[in-house]
Amino acid sequence: MAVRTVDFRSDTVTKPTESMRNAMANAEVDDDVLGYDPTAQRLEAEMARIMGKEAGLFVPSGTMGNLICLLTHCQIRGSEVILGDNSHIHVYENGGISTIGGVHPRTVKNNEDGTMDLHLIEAAIRDSSFEILYPTTRLICLENSHARSGGRCLTVEYTDKVGELAKKYGLKLHIDGARIFNASVALGVPVHRLVQAADSVSACLSKGLGAPAGSVIVGSKSFIARAKILRKTLGGGMRQIGVLCAAASVALQENLVKLEGDHRKAKLLAEELNKIKGLKVDSAAVETNIVYCHILKGSKVSRTHLCKILEQHGILVLPEGPMRIRFVIHHQISESDVHYTVSCLQQTLAGEAEENGDIKHLMNGCILGYRHSIDSLVLDVISMDPPDPKAILLLGDSPNTTALFQLYRFITFSLPAVCDKHIFSQDTIAFLELFSFPIHRNILYVASIIFNTFFGNRNICALYDYTPKITDFMSCNLPEYDSSFDVQQLIL
Repeated sequence: MAVRTVDFRSDTVTKPTESMRNAMANAEVDDDVLGYDPTAQRLEAEMARIMGKEAGLFVPSGTMGNLICLLTHCQIRGSEVILGDNSHIHVYENGGISTIGGVHPRTVKNNEDGTMDLHLIEAAIRDSSFEILYPTTRLICLENSHARSGGRCLTVEYTDKVGELAKKYGLKLHIDGARIFNASVALGVPVHRLVQAADSVSACLSKGLGAPAGSVIVGSKSFIARAKILRKTLGGGMRQIGVLCAAASVALQENLVKLEGDHRKAKLLAEELNKIKGLKVDSAAVETNIVYCHILKGSKVSRTHLCKILEQHGILVLPEGPMRIRFVIHHQISESDVHYTVSCLQQTLAGEAEENGDIKHLMNGCILGYRHSIDSLVLDVISMDPPDPKAILLLGDSPNTTALFQLYRFITFSLPAVCDKHIFSQDTIAFLELFSFPIHRNILYVASIIFNTFFGNRNICALYDYTPKITDFMSCNLPEYDSSFDVQQLIL
């Protein structure tokens, strides 16, 4: 059983931070259906300001937000909306615009970068002189960033051109901006400029921003007034929503600045996955926080088996199609998590990992200089969440513990140039929490992750003229464990 969980399924899986929980507990609230919740009003006003629109409205979900926007623009049943054939609204929102709103979708092929060719959009606009036969085109929808294209971003130039096309034919433009903040950060363009051409925008609070729930839609004051009525009709009028809005406000303040780091970690993951035989990632297409990994034909594992192995290591991903897996980075995925995931995949596809992450056949030689089996006391203590300091003291002179702490002391005190000082400390609990992956299963596996994570991509080459790899540990011919063993001897 894995003791570390790395959840790549979506950026919607994040847990509320302590500051979010405190804000929720202390939120100033009132009845929002009646229009009196002050925390909701502040969040809606702030989101409208950020996006350069007159007003905003909190809604329970992005799906409801898109539905409300489309039905507000298309109030006559039988209206038609032009949208991408690979768009979230068309693929993942239950056909709600048709089943609930009587709105007809007219799809245009999405390119690999999430755009639709302008001439194809224009060709899809119905000839109003044949309205006795055709549905009436009223709306064009874009999605930025574009999820099923791997989080690709629509440029402001492209969006402006679509906006000009909409105005030319008297149409409205809606942007599904579930991850609009990711797009803004990746493009280096302020959100308000990115959506300037749009008549309405939906922005998710619980994806990249990491709030526990909700979205905000923005537009003109008259648009939001009509949207609020539709929200009530659809059952989205919730009373004291300030509890949720307070957490979203914290997310805006604290997590918006973390998106650039999420994108960097996504690029790192893509580059490392591309180095693994049997996998392929279009690294150039990774612009934000989504990574699509393809399992090549002839690989040793199927998608189903690979996902199962990853889950046994505590790594959760989302399978898409028969040979594709999706990874989504969020603020609760660390760089260490990325390296851990890559290491698990490397060993799985190399045929080195056995079921449940146990690689016992590697333990018959040189696990940090001893051949002892891992005692149950170490397993029980390190599996604790959180670890109990009293139980840790009872470990005494366990060879497993001693070897681990030798490694810990060496990394912490001997190589400050390649360590993150804010991560490492002399505190035993912090150490065990940091390395919460299955230490009790395989010490060699832990050591390889530590060295690959903290040395492989930093300054170790400059210090020692080489980068330690797992093969360095496997090839060592070390004596039986003794308490005087210095882990530095293993490296130098």
